[in-house]
Amino acid sequence: MKYLCFDIESCDGGKNGSLCSFGYCLADENFNIIEQDDILVNPNKPFNKRLFGSVIKLAYTEDVFRAAPKFPLVFDRIKALFDNQVTIIGFSIINDVNYVADAIRTYKLKQLEYEFFDVQLMYGIYKKESRNYSLAAAAEEFDIEFLEHRSMDDAVATLNVLKGILSHEGKTFDEFVGEYSIMPVRINAAGIKNCFTDVVYSGIDYTSVKTKKRLLNEFLLTLPRNKKHNLPFSRKVICFDESLELDDIDLCRSRIAKLYEMGGRYSSGTESSNVFVYETQDSARYNYAKDSTKSGHKIKFMHVSEFLKQLGDVPSLTFDDGAILRAGNRRRRLNRERAAEKNRAAQKQSRAQKKATPASDKNPPAVDGSKQTFDNQSKKQSKSLPPRENKKRAQKAKEANSNRSKKIQSVVLKPTKEEIEALDKKFEKMPKGMADKMTGTGTGLDKKKTKKQTKIKATDKATISSPAKKKKQSTNHND
Repeated sequence: MKYLCFDIESCDGGKNGSLCSFGYCLADENFNIIEQDDILVNPNKPFNKRLFGSVIKLAYTEDVFRAAPKFPLVFDRIKALFDNQVTIIGFSIINDVNYVADAIRTYKLKQLEYEFFDVQLMYGIYKKESRNYSLAAAAEEFDIEFLEHRSMDDAVATLNVLKGILSHEGKTFDEFVGEYSIMPVRINAAGIKNCFTDVVYSGIDYTSVKTKKRLLNEFLLTLPRNKKHNLPFSRKVICFDESLELDDIDLCRSRIAKLYEMGGRYSSGTESSNVFVYETQDSARYNYAKDSTKSGHKIKFMHVSEFLKQLGDVPSLTFDDGAILRAGNRRRRLNRERAAEKNRAAQKQSRAQKKATPASDKNPPAVDGSKQTFDNQSKKQSKSLPPRENKKRAQKAKEANSNRSKKIQSVVLKPTKEEIEALDKKFEKMPKGMADKMTGTGTGLDKKKTKKQTKIKATDKATISSPAKKKKQSTNHND
C-alpha cells in the first residue's frame, strides 16, 4: 500500500480557480518517501497581497506563480497521482480537496473521485482532545521542522506527523483506523462531506449525572431478555431510586445484569415500572412514585435489603465505558445515515412520479362529484400548512367550486335555438295580457320598478296636471 499526501496553496482563499500550488509526496507502506514535488499553477484570479508577508508568506513570489502554466496543462499530471492503489491523506484535507474540486469545475474538467483521511482528526484522537490543531502544533509534538505554506513541505510534514502518531500508538494505519472507527470520505460529482469518527475522547467527565445516565441507557440496549415465566422476577419491571442508580454506576449495572438473568427488566421511569426499590423515603423519585399511585398507577414499593435478598449474589462486572459510548455514537450515526438515505430515496421517487404523471392527470376536468374530490385533496395537503395558508387554500377551493357550479348551470339551463323559436311561436298564439305576464313585460315589469323611480314618476304627473301649469300652458298658447 502507498500513501499520497498533498497540500494546496490558494492565491486569495476563495473560489473560481484560486489554486496556485499543488504540493505532494508519495510514500511506501513504511512511510519512506518515493517521490515529492511542488506543482506551481498560474491561478485564474489576482493574488491577495497580504499572502506575501503581512499575514501568510507564500514560498514563491507572484512572478514565479505567473510564469507557471494554467491548471488544465498540469491536470493530467495531478490526476495520475490519484491511483486506486494509494491511500490519500492530508492535514485538514477538506480545504485542499475543495480547492482541487473548485479548479476542476472552473475549467470544466472531469471531477476526480477518491477517498481520503484527515490526519488532523487522527492527531486529535491521539491527543484525546476534541479540537482543531494546526499543522505547526502537531509537527512540534514530534520535533518535525518544515517551511510553512510551501505545499510540498506541508505534505511531507503531514506524512511525518502520521508516522509519529502510529509509532507512539504502536499500531499500523489500518489498526488505528479500525480501532477508532475512522470513516474515509469519498468525493465525487455529487460533492464532499467531512471525515468523521465514533471516537469518545478521554476528556469526558464520567462522573457527571448526564454521562452516567447515558452509560446506563446504552448498557440496557445490550441486555437480552429472559422470557421464561417461572423465574423470580418474571413480568416485573424494576425502578431504582436515584441514589441506587447513580451513586455507583458499575454496581447498578451489575445488579441490573443479574435482574435480567432472573427474568426481570429495568426502567428509570416510575410510570413504566411496577416495582420501586428504595433506600430512603425522602427522595424526589420516591415521592413521584407515591404520587403516581394516587392517579391509579399500581406499583409495589420494596426496600433495597429485601430486593438484594431476592436477587442473591451479584457478580462484580467491569465495563469499558469508552467502548460503550463509542458503540452508541456509531449506532446513532448509522441511524441518521439510514434515515437520510430513506429520505433521499423518497424524494427521488416523488420526483420520478411527478415527471411520469401527464399534465392532464395533474389538472383533471370538472365532472359530477368533482367538488368532493377537490375538497378531499385540499384537506390532505392542508395538514402540513400553517393556519393562514389553510384559510387561503380553503377560500380558493370554495371559489373554484363556485365557478364550476356556475359553468355547469350555464351549460344545463341555456336553451337551444330550436327551443327559442318554438317558444316565440307559442307566445304569438297567446292572448296579449298572458304573454306580457310570462315574458315580464307590461304590468309585471312595472312591479319590479324601485320605489325611487315610482316616486319620481308620480311627482312628474302631479306637476304636469297642476292648475298653475295648465294656466301657464294656456297663456303660452294664446300668445
